[in-house]
Amino acid sequence: MNMQVLDARRDVSGGYKVDVSRGSHNGRVSSEWFARPDDERFLSLNDLARSVRGRSERSRTRVVESALIHVEASRNDPERLALILPGAGAPVCARKGISMTIATLRKDTFLSTDFDRLNPVPADALLGLIGLYRADPRADKIDLGVGVFRDDAGATPVMQSVKDAEASLLKSQTTKSYLGAEGDAGYAALLADIVMGPDIASSPNLTGVQTPGGTGALRLGAELLARAFPDSTVWIGEPTWPNHGPIFMEAGLKTKGHSFYEVEKASIDFDAMMSELEAAHPGDILLLHGCCHNPTGVDFTSEQWARVTQLCIRKSLIPFIDLAYQGLGDGLEEDAKATRGILASLPTVLLAYSCDKNFGLYRERVGALWVQSPSAEMSELVRGNMLAIARSL
Repeated sequence: MNMQVLDARRDVSGGYKVDVSRGSHNGRVSSEWFARPDDERFLSLNDLARSVRGRSERSRTRVVESALIHVEASRNDPERLALILPGAGAPVCARKGISMTIATLRKDTFLSTDFDRLNPVPADALLGLIGLYRADPRADKIDLGVGVFRDDAGATPVMQSVKDAEASLLKSQTTKSYLGAEGDAGYAALLADIVMGPDIASSPNLTGVQTPGGTGALRLGAELLARAFPDSTVWIGEPTWPNHGPIFMEAGLKTKGHSFYEVEKASIDFDAMMSELEAAHPGDILLLHGCCHNPTGVDFTSEQWARVTQLCIRKSLIPFIDLAYQGLGDGLEEDAKATRGILASLPTVLLAYSCDKNFGLYRERVGALWVQSPSAEMSELVRGNMLAIARSL
């Protein structure tokens, strides 16, 4: 095995454009990669391993021993650099100068830019259900796949109120200029009144932003929680919407399931749920469905909601409410009652909201995230972090 860095030149971003030549049974293979010495993320083992191209499984170079790569400034051209891999031959343009370690190659690491490091993803069971529905010839079949409203003819119509709003926008809208990271501030403010009522919605301890659907709200909230409470666990009732767990795990948070629904009795196993949640620690997050639980359709009673609220208070848990079906259960006010009760009782609450279902705006991806903090000053801090995260998602 032989690997040699031939050349490196500073690029406009402040990194280094590096030409690497290495041996293989097919001959010599060259490739380029970019390094930013001030970017620790690039200098990780995985990033470096992805930076050198391998033609095939057989032609990849296996690094058989640890080695440090150094970068040296050329004496004749300060903008021209060379990298040294000890034991792999002298690089072109190497000169004595300032040296700094930029990466470490470890034993048995493959150098490749192929996507073979990705793991296979299981097929979505929902897609299989949709396929079965389409293949079923029965005229009285019911689609239990994607959760959308359908009329008696099986169509998902655009609501008249939505058509009227679109017509108004078409006539009155004066610009398509960019909105800020918070989205449409007017939308979030007006929607807050419907969701939480005017008293809670006007609190200086509450801040909200528009999001791409309820999923976007959940992900933004998950990223915020991962930044503020990185060691906390998110407790999720089983079963739940299949995306809940992956959203929090992709944000780097730990998740743990707890009992919720007892299939044999077709009801909530509330005692088992409350017993298991006794193991939660202060600062842990409890995911709650605001109404119309997905996928079971069963909800807590008013008395059970009160007990859940008291549990969160006693154990200092952070409720994260997913409210995606307001108005489709017992009515706009009744479906928001539990959410409003928790907001009125606890200092720190997150609320992810979706208009996809109750406004029939499935493909428009209309949602919002609100975060309630213990104080107005804390709310400003939270908002700043929310906006910073939103820009990067």
